[in-house]
Amino acid sequence: MEINGIVIVSAEQLSELINNATQAALKEFSKLNANSQIEEYLNTYEAAALIKVSTRTLIKLVREGKLKSGVTGRKYMFKKSELLKCTFRVK
Repeated sequence: MEINGIVIVSAEQLSELINNATQAALKEFSKLNANSQIEEYLNTYEAAALIKVSTRTLIKLVREGKLKSGVTGRKYMFKKSELLKCTFRVK
């Protein structure tokens, strides 16, 4: 039923409408993300452990431009895929 442009539905009908819309949105989202790979980010400690250096050396590498990082607030964040491609040698 519609009154002044407002559609009135029962609780059961509303639940079904929400369910259908949610299912459609999830299908669309999964299609969009099927081909994209979710990037994993590591904090300083995790990144240092992965490439087997100290956190101090890790930050030094960033400052020297030998390693890329992002900064969130006051914390460095590293893409795991970038760290796995590292070919530099630590002295």
